[in-house]
Amino acid sequence: MQLLLKKFVNIRKPDYESKETPLNPKHVNFLNDVLNKKCKKCNSVKPPMSHHCSICGRCVARMDHHCPWVNNCVGYYNQKFFLQFLIYVFLGSSHALFFILRQGYLCFDKNCFLFQATSNVVLGILSVFMGFLFGIFVIIMFID
Repeated sequence: MQLLLKKFVNIRKPDYESKETPLNPKHVNFLNDVLNKKCKKCNSVKPPMSHHCSICGRCVARMDHHCPWVNNCVGYYNQKFFLQFLIYVFLGSSHALFFILRQGYLCFDKNCFLFQATSNVVLGILSVFMGFLFGIFVIIMFID
């Protein structure tokens, strides 16, 4: 029976010997320093390169800033999504700006209904100004 089991179950010793690596005192001190740092405000373990956000009430790893647009801190785990948000806002404002200016240019010579009411003219000028303002502001934030 044992011969049959050995045939089907390949039992052998591993080729490597388990070796214990000695602990480097520098690594132990580093881990001790990291795990013993506590935030003074929230009294939790403070990750390396983190800051306490007074609005969120927690420590955020690699915190850049608290963004009121997304109502969250921009940090290590959501920086990619914040940059995507900036790109989408820029593309949306550029898209709106392009079509508002295009429609205004096409309607300018024909004396169409777009320029008959003063409120439409004011709304068009305000939309162009806001689209330009948001586009410039967001692209500067993205480059920064």
